Amino acid sequence: MINSDIKKQIAAQHSSGIDGVLFSTQEIQDDRIGQEFFETVQKKLDGELIAEINAQDEIGILHVCGFGEATNHLPWFVDYDLPVVNWATQIDGYTLGEGKRLFKNKAVFGGLGITKNDILYKGTKKGNSI
Repeated sequence: MINSDIKKQIAAQHSSGIDGVLFSTQEIQDDRIGQEFFETVQKKLDGELIAEINAQDEIGILHVCGFGEATNHLPWFVDYDLPVVNWATQIDGYTLGEGKRLFKNKAVFGGLGITKNDILYKGTKKGNSI
């Protein structure tokens, strides 16, 4: 049901003239759920949404959302069919270089933390104040 609503949102965004979609997902943060659930349930549902993004000829960015205690196994996401990938470099433990090797032919970006100690909070117009 949720995927159906998100597909409608993707179509509506496309109709409004947007250039692309930032698709945010993460592993379910529960010790009782592991890779088998990810592969058989979550990946299938995420794949439906990614197919909808790609069908609309949008620029698709995969954001693997990690924050605080919410970490992800980045290798589980390597075959997600979006051309650009972003993740929390400090949380998920992969540098941009390591991620580039992992995601091979995809563009990668990241490293912009969202805590009060990161550049988005402490940066200045002149540059990095950290």
